[in-house]
Order: sequence, then structure tokens, then C-alpha cells
Amino acid sequence: MVLSREFYDYEMSLVQVNPNTGKLDLNHIDKNDPRIKKLRKLAIMKEPNENKSKKLPKVVKIINRKQQFYDYEDVDWDVIKSNRAAKNLTQHEVATIAGMARTVYQQYETGRLRASKNKIIAICDALELEIIEIKRETKRVKQVNCEFLKKKRIEFGYKQGEFARIIGASQSRYSDYENGKAVWNEKVLKKTCELLEIDYKDVTMNAR
Repeated sequence: MVLSREFYDYEMSLVQVNPNTGKLDLNHIDKNDPRIKKLRKLAIMKEPNENKSKKLPKVVKIINRKQQFYDYEDVDWDVIKSNRAAKNLTQHEVATIAGMARTVYQQYETGRLRASKNKIIAICDALELEIIEIKRETKRVKQVNCEFLKKKRIEFGYKQGEFARIIGASQSRYSDYENGKAVWNEKVLKKTCELLEIDYKDVTMNAR
């Protein structure tokens, strides 16, 4: 059986020189280490397009600085983080298993960087998660309704940072919600409507 290039590349990233033999091997890694599990998976021949069969959360097309890009806003990184912690894996370990730099993974998990479809799949594989398990409850709101929510917040005398803290969101994330740059978390949207005395159905009736 001919092993894939991905297998050899990943194997070479793990091997170390054995001081007893002077040769490269994997003896320094425990057989139950998640990295070994990934290596075993790569040893099994797979169709190049296998990952395409996985159903991903709906993609939201967003315009940012006049450039179009696709963002998987429905991914719940809190679920990923809690599963990583439950498996006693560090960010560095998950990043290594998924084939990316720790700093990149860290930015995905904290929301500072948007992950591509392939990166999300790689992270799910590393944590043995199904895509459906990381889907977040979201609600798409038209730009005009986002602007209306922002206007009502100001009318109620709330500063953005203050309001974000009350509803349990970061100011940067809430700013993205109000400016239509991110898909609303359903719980956050309901809490926003409740505090601003707005009918939830009014802002979601024509949701995109």
C-alpha cells in the first residue's frame, strides 16, 4: 500500500533521534497519544475528497472592506474548547494533531481569527467531534434591523461595552453583531430584544 504524502509529512513532524540507536523513530511518544491516533488514521488510504461529504454549518457571505469572504459563523468554539479540556489536551497538542501552528489555533479558539472549512474539519478530526456537535444556535438578522437594534440601545442610554457586558458578550463581538459583520447568537439576540423592549419576531421576521 502506498501511503499518502500527508502521512509522511506528519510522521516526519513527530519523529525524533533515538539516543540509543541514533536513528529517527517514534519511541518517545506513548502509544495512546492522540498524535499516534492521527498517524494511524493517515495510514489508511482515503479518497482525496472524503472530507467534502461532511455537512458543515451554513456559510454566511459577508462583505468586509469591500472584499468578499466566507465565514463559518455557526461554529461554537466554546464547545470545541470544552471538549479539548475534557480530553486533557492543550491548545498546542490539538494544533499539532490538526496540523497547524499553536498561535493560529489559539486565535481560532478565542475568535481573533476565522477558520476555513478545512481547518474546522481538521480540528474536529483531532478532537474526534462531528461537525453537527459544534453547531451554534444562531439567527441571521438583516442589516436594517441590526441598525435598529443599535439605535434602540443608544436611545436607552447604554454604551456598547456596558450593554455587551450585561448580556454576556465581548464588546468586539457585540460590535460585529450590531454592524452586521457576524451572525447573531440566538441567546444574545433574545436578551438584547428583552432589555430594549423589542419584539423578537419583529427583528427576525425578514431574517436572511
